[in-house]
Amino acid sequence: MRLPFNSIRIVPYRRYRGVENMAIDRYLVDWAVEQQMPVLRFYGWNPWCLSLGRHQCAEDVDIASLEKEGYELVRRPTGGSAIFHSGELTYSFVMPRQGQMDHHGLYEWLHEHLSGALKKEGYEVELSNRTPGENYLKGGKDVFACFNRKAKSEIHHEGRKVVGSAQKIFREAILQHGSVMLTETHRIILSFLKLGPEQQREQQRILVENSVALTTIKSGEVNPTVIGDSLLSTLSGYTLAVKNLSDRELEAAKIFFNEFLIN
Repeated sequence: MRLPFNSIRIVPYRRYRGVENMAIDRYLVDWAVEQQMPVLRFYGWNPWCLSLGRHQCAEDVDIASLEKEGYELVRRPTGGSAIFHSGELTYSFVMPRQGQMDHHGLYEWLHEHLSGALKKEGYEVELSNRTPGENYLKGGKDVFACFNRKAKSEIHHEGRKVVGSAQKIFREAILQHGSVMLTETHRIILSFLKLGPEQQREQQRILVENSVALTTIKSGEVNPTVIGDSLLSTLSGYTLAVKNLSDRELEAAKIFFNEFLIN
């Protein structure tokens, strides 16, 4: 499987606030359409942030507890479930829409390369292409957290998700976000949901059974830039144009802030 493009813009790793990250990715959708070039960006979150899928309700989030810890809340342009962005490498990929590859193809293409990169770094992961069956969690708070869900073309270790991804299909482009769990800090998402003690314990059990971080698969610290560089090394046959975000681009992204703020 190959992208219908020869060149990809690469935006190197940097940490931003939650609303900045979402606005930047939204800006890059317009950039990719205008330039007719895909964009792959790596980033982190400062401070840590809980993001909701585009159609999720914020009423289940204990916003006061989140703010007390100094964390933020933001809405993603993509669908999917909630993620607590902490010890992770986040990527975004924007591809102008062309007939040769649809959103399913993009999802599989990205996960094939990312699983290859993780294997290269010594992490025993697999790419599942089976259709979700009886183990797929459905309904309410059981799937409020992204890592309590399973999907097709999932990157997993012994059946537990390592990467959570979601997409937004625009008229002229496809945006995909993905979170690579470096540490297990994503599990504290349950502390910020309005759950009773028994529900907390049950959801914690489900989360542990369905997700795993790289530091659990293989001991030792994980440098997010190393994982990003390993992914780039799998993109042979493409011209990689490394270009940081300019001050002008960061300023242009601000017009999208209001789309992602949650009051």
